[in-house]
Amino acid sequence: MFHAEPDLAPDSTATPEMPFDSPGALLAAIVESSDDAIVSKDLNGRVTSWNDAACRIFGYTAKEMIGQPILRIIPPGLEAEETAILERIRTGAKVEPYETRRLRKDGRIVEVWVTISPVKDSAGRIIGAAKIARDLSERKRMEQRLIWSEKLAAQGQMAASMAHEINSPLESIINLVYLARRSTPPGEKAHAYLLSAEGELDRVAQLIRRVLGRYRELAGQPQVYLHDLVDEFLTVHRPKLHACGIAVDCRYEDRRPVRVNGAEFALTFSNVVSGVLHIMPQGGILGVEVRERTTARGEGIEVAIRMRAKGMGDNLQGRIFESLLGKGSQSGTGEGLSVAWEWPERHGAEIAFKSCADSDAAISLFVPFA
Repeated sequence: MFHAEPDLAPDSTATPEMPFDSPGALLAAIVESSDDAIVSKDLNGRVTSWNDAACRIFGYTAKEMIGQPILRIIPPGLEAEETAILERIRTGAKVEPYETRRLRKDGRIVEVWVTISPVKDSAGRIIGAAKIARDLSERKRMEQRLIWSEKLAAQGQMAASMAHEINSPLESIINLVYLARRSTPPGEKAHAYLLSAEGELDRVAQLIRRVLGRYRELAGQPQVYLHDLVDEFLTVHRPKLHACGIAVDCRYEDRRPVRVNGAEFALTFSNVVSGVLHIMPQGGILGVEVRERTTARGEGIEVAIRMRAKGMGDNLQGRIFESLLGKGSQSGTGEGLSVAWEWPERHGAEIAFKSCADSDAAISLFVPFA
């Protein structure tokens, strides 16, 4: 059986349902739901209305404020501002929005952005003023944090610049002290003094590397070629290696940069080379190769350090790790291994040791591409 659908056309004679009884009720709802303080006052500066946001921002309830002078929320010293505003409202002059301060019930100062408009009666006469105050506290806190961040960044940049300038002559001093100690008989007092000075200089050098590393970490890690970092390090430390009778043979075959913290990589590489010096006291050949390689961890750059010297002895792996721990070495800092491993673990790199023969060993440092 066919059933006719009911007529859904609206009845032109029906009165549409309104959510509010009058425009005034709608306006009142908007005022009460506003996040901004909306306050009205008469021409004598007495409060005539006070919305919920005003309660939250200034701490006073509507009952506490209605009928009271608006000067209650004006901080000492700004009373003249309110007097000037009321005078402009009386004369019908426009009041431009402005930033100012107000006083909360608990005594705290609130930064606000104020917009003021005249209130007129049905005859068009000005009978008061309506004020909208927007709380700027959060914005001010963010601005303050930004200013402090910029100051800290500037201080960090200055500290990093100073550390960089100090680093080069410091490395030269470290090499000179090392050479002086090597040429001084162990039984003399000067040898002990130089050994102590060498340890203190190593501590300063590590501090400078950490300052540079922290700044570069905050500034963002750039893409660098590892062979540049390795070559720079070996250039500085070549006199120390030469004094130990260690010849350096380098081969650089990397063509792609990696994203690393240069100071932290140099610190790791420095600790590895310190271990090399410990197990090659009589000299030998140090081969350094930087090349691209694919491993189970993916593609990256490998820095392979090969050591060849007669009589390096048994248990090479144990001896080199002992050196990295700072044991058995007169100039060990005691934090070699932790420092050498800290950076690779955080950045997905890895260090491996391989003993090829009694006179041949290798350490590899693999850094994956970002």
